[in-house]
Amino acid sequence: MACDEAELGPDAYSEKIQYQQKLQEQQLMMLRQMRELSPEDQHSILEVLHREMEQDNFENGNAVMTHEQIQDLINRK
Repeated sequence: MACDEAELGPDAYSEKIQYQQKLQEQQLMMLRQMRELSPEDQHSILEVLHREMEQDNFENGNAVMTHEQIQDLINRK
């Protein structure tokens, strides 16, 4: 982390940390929602996220689906 701060500078580093915190909050919300679903639905969601991550060559790190995206996926089944 100290290297990131030195490389990015204080402003960019602060933005990066805020972005990571927001992403983690979104992931937590998604996981809480997934707990209420069947194992089959959870598996479908994880498959979609995995495909998206593969398409981004695992670089983007945005492994999150919104509540609406999850509902759409479940309703399409």
